[in-house]
Amino acid sequence: MSDNTSILVPAGTSGVTAFRFVKSGTAGVADEAQDVAPTVVIMGVCYTTAASGEEVSVVTSGYCDVHFAEAVAPGAKITNNNKGKAVEATAIASDLIFGEYAPLPVSGTRPNSSADGIGRILLYANKLTVAI
Repeated sequence: MSDNTSILVPAGTSGVTAFRFVKSGTAGVADEAQDVAPTVVIMGVCYTTAASGEEVSVVTSGYCDVHFAEAVAPGAKITNNNKGKAVEATAIASDLIFGEYAPLPVSGTRPNSSADGIGRILLYANKLTVAI
C-alpha cells in the first residue's frame, strides 16, 4: 500500500523541476508554482524533472519529498515560495497551507529541514481551502 496519491500529467511549456510544487496549468498540464497568490490551484509536488510535454508524476496527497528554500522545524505548516520550493507558512492571509514538515526520526529525534535541501512533508489533499 502506498503512502501517497499521485497522477501522471504532461509538463507545461517551461517544464518542471523535481521536488517542486506545481500548479494546474492550461489544459491540465503541470507548471512550476512560481506564484504564491491564494487563487493559484496547487496540483501537488512533482517527483521528476521533465521537459515540456513529457509525462511527470505529481504527488497530490500523502507523504512526499520537497525542495526546501529555508530551514523549518518538524510540524511546521508548509506553503510555497515564488520558485516552487517549500517555506514555512506565516500568518499572512496569502499564505495557504499545503502540508506540514514530517521528517523521519534520526536517532530518536526529528531533524529540522535544511535550507536548499530535500525534506519529507505530509501533503494535504485539500490544498486550496486551508488558510492560516
